[in-house]
Amino acid sequence: MMDESRFGLKVYFRRRWCPYGWRPPWVYEDKYQWLWLYEAVDPLSGESFSMLLPRVDCDCLRIFLKGFREEVGGEEKIGLILDNSPSHRSKMIDWSSLGIEPVYLPPYSPELNPVELVFRELKGRLSNEVYGDLSELEERICDELRGMKDEEGRLKIRFEGYRWLREAIENIRTRSK
Repeated sequence: MMDESRFGLKVYFRRRWCPYGWRPPWVYEDKYQWLWLYEAVDPLSGESFSMLLPRVDCDCLRIFLKGFREEVGGEEKIGLILDNSPSHRSKMIDWSSLGIEPVYLPPYSPELNPVELVFRELKGRLSNEVYGDLSELEERICDELRGMKDEEGRLKIRFEGYRWLREAIENIRTRSK
């Protein structure tokens, strides 16, 4: 499973509790500078590969895919489930040379991609805070991702609800043997 999500200096707001009759204190900043988190997760093991890049386009996706392939290693072809983003469907990416087979989700179905759960949790952890610049935000994202990856089996447990996906992967693996 692979997807990307935007994180920026504009503050994400979440609910806050405060005493009755008081206005919640909101810190506010509208700096329109962004980073994109590219994330690939193995739904069976919970292992993941992340990369922060400046844009969502073919060039950045190619950089991510090369890094992902190096991280995974091996000679066997990898199936990577993707949404229908224009950069994912670009003819400028030579999937076969990377040893990756793209498998596309149906259009308009983010609920089928469990990587969205990682983004939702990460945005919740980063909400209601102001970051001075992109390097500060990048450091915070990296710290949170390390924490999520260090919690033994956390990502694997998050994907337990996607039984259909786990069964499909196991069926493909047994058929290819």
